[in-house]
Amino acid sequence: MHIVYLTNGRIPSKTANSLQSVKICAGFVAAGHELTMLVPRYTKTLPSPAELQQLYGVPIDFRIEWLRGYRTLGRVAWEARATAHALRLKADLYFTIDMRIAAALAALNRPTVLELHDPPPRRLDTWALRRLPGAPGLRAFVCVSHALRRILTDRVPGFGDCTVVVEPNGVDLDRFRASRSPADARRTLGWDEAELTAGYAGHLYAGRGFDMILTLAAQYPRVMFRVMGGEAAAVQEARDVVAGRGLGNVAVLGFVPNAGLPLYLQACDVLLMPYARRVFVSGGGETAAFANPLKMFEYMAAGRLIISSRLPGIEEVLGPDSALLCEPDDAAEWGAALERAHDPELRERLARRARQDVEVYGTDLRAQRILSAAGVA
Repeated sequence: MHIVYLTNGRIPSKTANSLQSVKICAGFVAAGHELTMLVPRYTKTLPSPAELQQLYGVPIDFRIEWLRGYRTLGRVAWEARATAHALRLKADLYFTIDMRIAAALAALNRPTVLELHDPPPRRLDTWALRRLPGAPGLRAFVCVSHALRRILTDRVPGFGDCTVVVEPNGVDLDRFRASRSPADARRTLGWDEAELTAGYAGHLYAGRGFDMILTLAAQYPRVMFRVMGGEAAAVQEARDVVAGRGLGNVAVLGFVPNAGLPLYLQACDVLLMPYARRVFVSGGGETAAFANPLKMFEYMAAGRLIISSRLPGIEEVLGPDSALLCEPDDAAEWGAALERAHDPELRERLARRARQDVEVYGTDLRAQRILSAAGVA
């Protein structure tokens, strides 16, 4: 079928929302469908498919149309324009993460699926979401966690009466088929050997756990901590903090294009998700109650031991047989988990189970399950 995917997010970008959007589109194509992606145009020069593939780590085997007008018309006007353009494409299905676009398409009886990663952040989004239950074109809502589904069922009248598909974020498993030992991957990257190498991949926003990494690094000087990701200003600030504290066992590497991320993850013995009790995203929203991080699935696919904070959305995927789970902000419990991580048999056993579990979260399988549940496959 022909699917039109709409988002008002910036493409290309280093944000998690941008990465999620592109991986969703790649998943539909991998499942055998044709797809057109509609996004705002922010710059005069557009990236090539090769540049996008390097940034996002997936084949760009779909058409991207960058529509002008976002900066001059504003978000609402651009969304109206994008909706009109999408209608002219006469798709078999319209898939979006934008509540207002979804409300417009569904009201016009166009087959529409809305994927939700968080509750509505603005009043106008809330207004749009409340009009979707009962809209003639709505085929399904997709929630990335059961925790998010419960929140929306409580807040949105009629939400629970609709088709609601709970599908956690997925991963392109083919990128992780080439398995490397940590030592081999470290040699390829030119990293020094250490008693234990602990890695973190992701942004450095508040609540992501960089403070916990610094605390652990001070307590365990023989463990090497490698931090991957972050915007340039945040990376420099993190490096300054590390230097100021004299932590020679913390390397802040900066942004790693997603295409190269599997090698970096496999160069680690342990992968960390030290989320705090409150977790913030680039737009300022707080997500700890329902977060379902993309990197969790990449960590699982990398085949390394995961130490993670115990949050509702994470516990829907990881358990005590596939990861070491700790209370957020509990430095003593995190330290104890890091001590346990020195056991190679434990690392191998939990990592193997996580690698087995992640097989059901392939992006192509995820896409096909969503379409089947929505009755449009």
